[in-house]
Amino acid sequence: MQTSPASFEHILHRNNIKALSISNINKGSNAKSFKIISTDKNYFLKIYPTNSYEKESRLNAERSFLQLLNYSGNFDVPIYIDSCETSRSILMSWIDGQVIEAPTVIHWENYIDFLLRIQTLYSSSINYNVGFAKESSFSLLGHHLLVKRRLKEITNKISSLDKLKEFSQWLNESPKSLIDKEVLFSDLSSEEILYEIPFESRILSPSDIGFHNVIENNNRLYFIDFEYAGIDDPYKLLSDILIHPNYSLDEYKIKLILSKITPLFSLIGIDYKKLKLMLYLYIVKWVIIKLRPFDKINFNNKDYIPLLDSVKSYFNNKLVFINNLNRFF
Repeated sequence: MQTSPASFEHILHRNNIKALSISNINKGSNAKSFKIISTDKNYFLKIYPTNSYEKESRLNAERSFLQLLNYSGNFDVPIYIDSCETSRSILMSWIDGQVIEAPTVIHWENYIDFLLRIQTLYSSSINYNVGFAKESSFSLLGHHLLVKRRLKEITNKISSLDKLKEFSQWLNESPKSLIDKEVLFSDLSSEEILYEIPFESRILSPSDIGFHNVIENNNRLYFIDFEYAGIDDPYKLLSDILIHPNYSLDEYKIKLILSKITPLFSLIGIDYKKLKLMLYLYIVKWVIIKLRPFDKINFNNKDYIPLLDSVKSYFNNKLVFINNLNRFF
């Protein structure tokens, strides 16, 4: 999507912002991001892509979640200023700082503390039209159907390429077989598979978990990017934290995270058996996410091989971690 400054000029005009410069700072594929330098301060503007297959509006999700957090006044997040449905854009305050590349124990403590503190706003979320988080589900069956559908989509694409026959076979023998419903849920009753976490045990979640959405400035953490945020399953959030491909957690950090995050499960407790099943499902989800560059790969050379190797390595390493998870409980 080509975007010119003129496409969001009206949102600046109605907020009396005179831009001295507008810089495209987008580094990802989800939305276009701009830094706006004005005569008095700096601003951040985001334009969301048009995806007809998405049921939820990213603009609505981020606006609602930011307004909720701004309402309390107790969170280090951007200040929501304005938005426009027509141009799918949102304007907020700019936050200076650096992205955290290698999170320390203190970073993790502050991150979990943020996740816990936003739960105090759960009862107020309805007043700000906070909806369900991206790809939220509240039963094992729901999570399974979601991951199974996404895996099928990517395996269908990959199986059509002769050069990827070996990798296609691996997808079927490893990730796909891991989440085979009959095997995965063999020790569960139908009631356990269908059980939905009740409303009062659900949580508020940024959904797109990770320090890529945290900025540090003078030893203070600022949390950004809430376009997938909303009401979610605490098991999904914990699973994403434990097996996120961008972070290698040592034993101390794992114990720290598990101990500090317990309040999110205050009404239901952490069921080790269920967590393990969720982790199996979500390493497959992360395999799918890691394969997202697939559509942009030139298969006329061997540039794709490191990607496929990294996917296999991630899957195998996290599988070992999950199979040894019982030592933390």
